[in-house]
Formats: sequence, C-alpha cells, structure tokens
Amino acid sequence: MKPLISIFLIFFPLYCFSQNSVVVKGTTNVNSFKCTNEKFNAISNSYSFKKDELPHLQLAVNDFDCKNKIMTNDMRKTLKSTQFPIIYVNFLSFTKVSEQQYRAHIEVKMAGKTKYYTTDFHPVNGNFVGREYIKFTDFGLTPPTKMGGIIVVNDNLDLLLTLKNY
Repeated sequence: MKPLISIFLIFFPLYCFSQNSVVVKGTTNVNSFKCTNEKFNAISNSYSFKKDELPHLQLAVNDFDCKNKIMTNDMRKTLKSTQFPIIYVNFLSFTKVSEQQYRAHIEVKMAGKTKYYTTDFHPVNGNFVGREYIKFTDFGLTPPTKMGGIIVVNDNLDLLLTLKNY
C-alpha cells in the first residue's frame, strides 16, 4: 500500500497537466527551486511511442522558467544557453514492462555532452510521465553559487517529463 501512495503523491500534481512539460527540480543549501519548460510540442501536441515514431525533443534552454528572474537567468547561464541553446532528448526505445510501467532508453545532449539514461514511465490521464535524476556535473557543468559561495546549488537535479500520448 505504501508504494502505491508514494506513486500517487509523486504523480498527483501531474494529473492536472494536459500538455507536454519538462520540470527540473533542485535544491540549494537554503531553498528549493523548480524550472519548467512547456514550450515544446509535436505538431499535434502529442507524441507517438511506436517503434518508428519515438519522440525527439528539442528544448530551448531559454524557454525554461523558474518563476524568479534571477534563478531563471542563473539556470540559463549555467546551461550555457548562448553556446548551447538547445537540449536534445531522443527516445531510442520505449517498451512496455507492465500495465502501468514502460521503460525508455533516452539520449540527452546538453551543453555539448551526451548521456544515456534508462527511465521508467507511467501512463497518467493520456500522458506518459517519467522521472530521472541527473547531475550538473554529468554534463561538465558547475552548479551555480551566489553571494560569494554562501548559497550553493546542489549538483543533483530531479527531472519530470510529461508527454501527451496519442
């Protein structure tokens, strides 16, 4: 029962999402933050997960919004948006594991580096919702600091990816 409640609490906020989104959550030694990109879509606002039609996402770094101008600018600077304006997320495979779980092999190209992840997705109200944990340093990026190092962003990031399925 406890795992079911945990899954519900993780995905409940996403039930409201009827559009595609990437949410990046992180923490500092003082606070937490959340940056969202909802400005990418397929032509029909939904994606196919069939073998020959898997999603290939292009996320403009400048489309991420942290709801705080300073944090948004810091995120863009950290991700080197002028040098690498696009983050590429390519689904290499997507297979059904059970009625409520799918597994994707994903290639992520960010800041000139490429990393591969195996991410579990769950169907939620016509969407597929996946979660992956990454690090700034995985991509050769240094987590930002503020006030001469008094405020430090942790290296770990929590990514939530919601894609509308058709």
